[in-house]
Amino acid sequence: ERNSYLAAIHALALKSKLKAEDVTDALGNTIEFLSDICIDSPMAVEHVAKLVSVCLELKIIDIAWLTANSRLRGDDPKSDGAFERNALFELLTSTFANYPEASELKSQLKY
Repeated sequence: ERNSYLAAIHALALKSKLKAEDVTDALGNTIEFLSDICIDSPMAVEHVAKLVSVCLELKIIDIAWLTANSRLRGDDPKSDGAFERNALFELLTSTFANYPEASELKSQLKY
């Protein structure tokens, strides 16, 4: 079922029917509240990483969008969800290791 949704996103993007503003609010909220989502869906980080990867590959969003907004990064250790967001960034960094922009993602990781 998830693959069908990803295929639909792919088709919409290729037909220029899906723009960044169409997904950034929803995706931003998903990333911000990832720790809450993980309570009910333990694989949420992996699924969101795949969704973000598709959006990045299709250039619906860019790495700068992910790294520019502190609510997405989870770089405040007192922030709820810092662990899950860092796990997401780790997955994305490994997925996009050969992209020049990957250094932006890696710089956001806090160990």
